[in-house]
Amino acid sequence: MTTDPFACVPPLDPTPDLLGLHKRVGEPVILERPEVLELDGKTYLRIRDREGGVGTIQANPKLRALAALLQTTIAATFAGRDARDVEQLVDAVYTDRTNYKNAGLPFWLCVAHVELAILDLLARRDNLPVNEFLGPVLRREIPVYLSRFERQNSGEEEVAAVDALLEQTGARATKLKIGSRMGNTPEQTQRDREMILAAEHLWGDQVTVYVDANGSYRVDEAVEMGRFLADHGVAFLEEPCPWQQPEDTKAVADALDFPVAGGEQDSSLSRFRWLVRERGVDVIQPDLYYAGGMTRCLRIARMAAAAGLPVTPHSPKTGLEASPNLHFASLVPNGGPFQEYRACNEIRNGCVRVPDAPGFGLEYDELRFAKAAEIGL
Repeated sequence: MTTDPFACVPPLDPTPDLLGLHKRVGEPVILERPEVLELDGKTYLRIRDREGGVGTIQANPKLRALAALLQTTIAATFAGRDARDVEQLVDAVYTDRTNYKNAGLPFWLCVAHVELAILDLLARRDNLPVNEFLGPVLRREIPVYLSRFERQNSGEEEVAAVDALLEQTGARATKLKIGSRMGNTPEQTQRDREMILAAEHLWGDQVTVYVDANGSYRVDEAVEMGRFLADHGVAFLEEPCPWQQPEDTKAVADALDFPVAGGEQDSSLSRFRWLVRERGVDVIQPDLYYAGGMTRCLRIARMAAAAGLPVTPHSPKTGLEASPNLHFASLVPNGGPFQEYRACNEIRNGCVRVPDAPGFGLEYDELRFAKAAEIGL
């Protein structure tokens, strides 16, 4: 009989008062209901306090389709509560009003937006960026790897395109896509091998190359490809097997002598605990939005650090949408050597500067946001 590998994993220790907000903020900050807003083609999460303070973040595009879920199952847990209790509220929202029946990535993505907007609000009260508000800040600039989505071009074309972006940004690392995303073909494998050989020929050991399979392989296929990748200088293999099958990913990690990465799709702290405890992967990759926000990802980072594992969150973003992850990366001691970013003009000498404006850096204009339409009600 097959058993659920997570059934016996106790919940993660909630690490009470990880952020120390009651020490940082002297008086209660009572929250109003969070709002999901559409403005100029972008989605935002805004939350106010009763004294007129505002926290606002540019949202992951997935939030637009989930706005009703946020308002009907999550908003009530936070409205009327003290913002200083955000850690406890993030823990409580799961069982509040039987919300556990909605558990999964969409649910925790909604929670993450509310939590991040609350941190934005609290940091703005002190006119500080979030990382300085939480502190201590360990780095002001984040070395990045250029994240790519292309799979349909030839291997040589992809390497040439990346080479131009490396020259433009000064980045010394990149992540290339392999496999066919949750499936594979012999033709795709041939293309991918040609790409890796072209990358090795052009860059040698001057550029760090990661690859992402997006769950494309069976265990035997992943091990075979992994050995080829290791022989040709690739630094890690991300998500070799479907993410719902962590035992398969662990089997691949056990069979290979170079790092396997994963965690992008996971939203369960118990699953992350299992991945760390069982060494299901060698590099932990939570997504700050998918995994439930800053507090939960800091807990995951602490778990990983205790096991000697690096944290390299999933974050193929730029600009304001990427800002929370940059702040996170500036705070954790066990961040990987490079963090994920899309090629853009924000990258200088291979690094992105952590935004140092108040909060997460959005320039909030009340008159401009008066034109926003609220959705999800």
